[in-house]
Amino acid sequence: MKTFKNTIILLLIVTLLNSCSKEKNPYVLQALFLSSDTIINIDDNNENGDDDINTIVSNNGIILSGQDIGQGITPNNKLVKKVPITLLEENPNFKVSEVAYLCKDRLSDEWISVIIPIENISDKTFRSVEIEHMKYKNSSGQSISQYDYLFVTGDFNKSEGFYETDYLTSGSKGYFLDFKNLNPNNVKSIEINKISSYEHNQKLTALGVKAVDYMYSTEDYPFGEVNLNVKNETNTILRNNFTMVILLDNNDQPLSWDFILPHNSNSNINPNETKKYTCFSGYDGYASKIQIFFNFESTESKQTNSEHIDRVILLKEQKTKYKTKK
Repeated sequence: MKTFKNTIILLLIVTLLNSCSKEKNPYVLQALFLSSDTIINIDDNNENGDDDINTIVSNNGIILSGQDIGQGITPNNKLVKKVPITLLEENPNFKVSEVAYLCKDRLSDEWISVIIPIENISDKTFRSVEIEHMKYKNSSGQSISQYDYLFVTGDFNKSEGFYETDYLTSGSKGYFLDFKNLNPNNVKSIEINKISSYEHNQKLTALGVKAVDYMYSTEDYPFGEVNLNVKNETNTILRNNFTMVILLDNNDQPLSWDFILPHNSNSNINPNETKKYTCFSGYDGYASKIQIFFNFESTESKQTNSEHIDRVILLKEQKTKYKTKK
């Protein structure tokens, strides 16, 4: 009964805060109600703690809603193609979407943003959640492109010097993201061998940043772009690593994904500073929400690479290079 009462009180507080916030800011942050009866402070300094796994909650993937995004000149169903997914080896800890989303920002795009949703349906937290062996297949069942591994974009943590977002806490949702030079008409299905991971039983590192609001603007780019305001809530200078943003429609269906880039050339953000970052420059569809997966690190930390980070670096280079050419 006590847990039930606490949950009701929390919901009332969230509702009241949202109601008050909307009067002051039309681009209000909509609260995500996490699948936990207790909200905890996630300690950045406790990387080797032995906290009970049931106290760990999702620390990433916040959803912002408010202002419409995109030019709205192309229907979403012409920019997004759904293809079925075949999972050869089931994993009881995860629920993988039955379809993958092959997305374009414009009809003329030659590259597609691939999005595969996944949910942790267990009562445990996992790290290094990844697809092992994925194939894009044509109508004849032949592989036209493939990967040996693809890591999830999900909860954030610092471990052994690495700042990564390949964690999924109990009940949290993430995405496998890809960027391919493929014609979506040639892709008829996707085959995944299996989902692998390692169990994690320690607290997750605090993000250190928060999303303040966003605005869709044509002021600096005539075809429109999303300006996202981010605040550094720590006492150290942070740099943006690989923060990713998902465009969503009213039904939370993914429409595209992108990295955020600084509005100027400097990606660092000072203590207590609010800084503007941009993404989705020139989106021709229509979206009503964005979901943000932050990945910021201290500038005092030593930048180190892992298999996951190397893969994300390549993705970012491909995305940035393609967006520059557009």
